[in-house]
Amino acid sequence: MDGSGKGGYFSNMPTSARSQIQSFALYGEPGGFPDFLHLERLSARAARHDWTIAPHRHPDLHQCFLFLSGRAEMTLDGETGELDLPALVNMPPRHVHGFRFAAGIRGFVLSVPVSELPDLFSDGAETAARLAVPGLAPAPDAIEAAFHRLEARYRGPGFPRSTLLRARATEILCLVAEALETGQAPAAPSRQDQLVAGFEALIATRLTARWGVADYAAALSITPTHLSRLCREVTGQPASRLIERAVFTEACRELAYTRKPVNQVAYGLGFEDAPYFARAFRRVLGCSPTQYRRRVAGGG
Repeated sequence: MDGSGKGGYFSNMPTSARSQIQSFALYGEPGGFPDFLHLERLSARAARHDWTIAPHRHPDLHQCFLFLSGRAEMTLDGETGELDLPALVNMPPRHVHGFRFAAGIRGFVLSVPVSELPDLFSDGAETAARLAVPGLAPAPDAIEAAFHRLEARYRGPGFPRSTLLRARATEILCLVAEALETGQAPAAPSRQDQLVAGFEALIATRLTARWGVADYAAALSITPTHLSRLCREVTGQPASRLIERAVFTEACRELAYTRKPVNQVAYGLGFEDAPYFARAFRRVLGCSPTQYRRRVAGGG
């Protein structure tokens, strides 16, 4: 924001009232995305929203913003200030953030579910502590080229696409962690954040078991009511919604990147009834599984 914050952390900023903040997989879109990451230029989404991104949060997405030129004002957990560009912003899950841009802002935003890159985000990972805290730093020279390399692979099929996407996203996140390294001790996550993070990690391992909130609560040795209350406090969404989103994000991937029939996708995710899966998919994504597959394949 101003010069005093450049290169430091925003961990001392006040927390906004969470109950009034919207949560998104991607800003303005209720559903997830079929890839394991999402990359776009800042101007692409900002222009669709009149260059203003209202305060919001992402329950499980880690984001990195590279601002190259233009003007940008950022709101983070209730505090607002203008960024000194070029700049790099690290945004962990759950932090309330928003932006106001001058038309024509140049830069990128990379969004990655933390569960997809455990080598970077899991407990004990070399980069985990730095990436766990919101931060602002000058943009290092190497990072723009790294974003362009990721974009080139992200926009095309090619082989081996998935492996290279992970490698290039890892490179960017390591550059972010390095840029944020200031010798300060990062703030320890709260007990509530730790419990919700444990819940989300458990969802990933029980995705096909069709566990309900009570099953997860039992595994975490807390009550279902307490689990749902924690999830609402930390993410703005109930526990049941986090489970549902994880299941249908995986469904989107299966539909987008495999040729499995819809009923096989349903059975593979633990649904015993394919028509029920299709109805639930439509409720969550706003279209049928077949329509979704056609859309991501470019068929409208």
